[in-house]
Amino acid sequence: MVHQVLSMRLENKVAIVTGAAQGIGKSIALALAREGSDVVVADMNLPGAVKVAEEIHGMGRRSLAVEVDVSKKDSVKKMTDRTIQTLGHVDILVNNAGIQRTTPIEEITPEEWDMVLGVNLKGVFLCSQSVIPYMKKQKSGRIINIASIDARTGAIAAGVHYPASKGGVISLTIALAKRLASSGILVNAVGPGNTATEMVLSLPQEYIDKFVKLTPIGRLAKPEEIANVVVFLASDESSYVNGQTIHVDGGVVTI
Repeated sequence: MVHQVLSMRLENKVAIVTGAAQGIGKSIALALAREGSDVVVADMNLPGAVKVAEEIHGMGRRSLAVEVDVSKKDSVKKMTDRTIQTLGHVDILVNNAGIQRTTPIEEITPEEWDMVLGVNLKGVFLCSQSVIPYMKKQKSGRIINIASIDARTGAIAAGVHYPASKGGVISLTIALAKRLASSGILVNAVGPGNTATEMVLSLPQEYIDKFVKLTPIGRLAKPEEIANVVVFLASDESSYVNGQTIHVDGGVVTI
C-alpha cells in the first residue's frame, strides 16, 4: 500500500500575527504553524505571546514572541527588524491586533477615539508599511487584515469608534490591494462575525443571546473557523483573490 504524504500549504513561510497572545489571533498563529509556517507571535501581552510561541515550538516550527504596540511606528519597526534578523524574511502579515470599547457616543472622548482608531486602523497601516519593502524585494507576500461584520452592521455592543475603525480597515485593504498586486503582494481581509473569544464572552449574556439570535447558523463562531479562512488567504490556493473581505459570520452579512 502506498501512503501519500500531504505537503503543508505554508512550508518555509514566515508569518507575523499581531494580537496573537489570545483569542482569534492565537488560533490564527497556531493554524499557520500547523500548515508549516514559522510564526512571530506579536502582542502587547508578552507573557501570553511567549506561551503561544512555546506551543508553536512544540509543533516543530520556529517561533518568536515579540512585544509590540501596533499604534507606535518605532515599536512596529522593532517587530519587523527582529523578524528579519531572526527568521530571515517575512511572507505573511496578519493584522489582527484590535481593541473594542462600549462607551456610548455621547461619552467618547477624543483620546478614546484616537486610541481605538490608533490600534485598529493606524496599526494596520503601520504594520503593512513596515513589511511591504521586504515583500516587494522578494516579489511576493500576503497581507491579511482582520476586519469585522460590525463595519457593515454598525455594531450592537461596541461603541461607534469600533465599526468606524473596521470600516477603515476594509477600505485600506482595497487601496493596498490595488497598489501592491503588481509587486506580487496580495491583500485581503476577513470579517469575523461574533466569535467565542474572551472579549465577546466577557460581555453581558443579553448581548451574547442577541448575537446568536441574529446569526442564521444560530451560534457564535469558533476562533478556529476564522483561522481556517486566514490560512486559505495565506496559501497559494487564494492566488487570484485580491482586495476582498470574506465575512465569516454564519450568514449575518449576506450582500
